[in-house]
Amino acid sequence: GRIGKKMAEVCKGIGMEVVYWSRKSSDDRFKKVELSELFKTADVILPALVENEETRLILTKELLDSVKSTSVLVGIGRVKALWDEEYILNKVKKKEIAGYAFEGDNSNAVETYEGNVWALPAMAWHTQESLDNLMEIWVENMINFANAKPQNVIN
Repeated sequence: GRIGKKMAEVCKGIGMEVVYWSRKSSDDRFKKVELSELFKTADVILPALVENEETRLILTKELLDSVKSTSVLVGIGRVKALWDEEYILNKVKKKEIAGYAFEGDNSNAVETYEGNVWALPAMAWHTQESLDNLMEIWVENMINFANAKPQNVIN
């Protein structure tokens, strides 16, 4: 998809060899492989799948068990719907996976994780375009409120 392609472009731009798997799309700039091969061979795995019934926990424990001990997994957005995060954290703790970086609804303090874990706040949405869009919505809301025509009313 769009996000996966952008991530692949950035990774290639910093010198990484990019392989990918996709349910629907293809891109001749990169090598497409089966999901099982990707998990067995990749040094860095960055899932960029939409969360829905078809993808829920699509990244199984069997796939996670096939990851090289030197690989790093990176979870963006709502990745917890795609794989079992506790399982990954346990594998990192036991040094069966080199590291795990993720963002989102971290309910644990950073120092509570064991092993090579980077727990980051939810920031994937934080682009200039999204900030500009939020500012535009805010300004429109203020103008409409001042004109007694509120929009985006909650109650």
